[in-house]
Amino acid sequence: MPASHLCSSKGDLGGQRCFLAGSVLVGSVGRRLGAASDRSRRGGTPSVTVVSLPAPRWRSGDGDAALSPSEDVFCAMIELAARDAPAESWAALEDRSARSSVGQEQIEVLEARALTALRRGRRAEAAAQLAKARALAERIPNVMGPRLQRWIAEAERQPD
Repeated sequence: MPASHLCSSKGDLGGQRCFLAGSVLVGSVGRRLGAASDRSRRGGTPSVTVVSLPAPRWRSGDGDAALSPSEDVFCAMIELAARDAPAESWAALEDRSARSSVGQEQIEVLEARALTALRRGRRAEAAAQLAKARALAERIPNVMGPRLQRWIAEAERQPD
């Protein structure tokens, strides 16, 4: 997979184009995806397309920075969440994340998969992914424990 991407969002996501250059921006896009996901259940069709670009030369002053492998995982995560990708695509991303993600990012991939399922009414799938995220959070230093617990409680409240 190429080292750099442009995240292009259309429809309910505001028609913006943005270069994903780290988890802060990814988080911002992810929050919009969550809101758009809720709208898509009511009939809207948000979409996100991750487009391959030649690796830019940021260090030489030419502009954008090439994405690291862990940032590339975040781009793919957003794309999968936006299009409600099949389990096989998520499993492949989880494998990539296990090799490339740094710190708590691997937990965040599991959380994103769980929240995608939860927002689409697949409570059992969401609960299973949140359990995986919680188990991983016990082995990787992170600050996600309370947030995961809130999502687990939310999944338990939702009907099957």
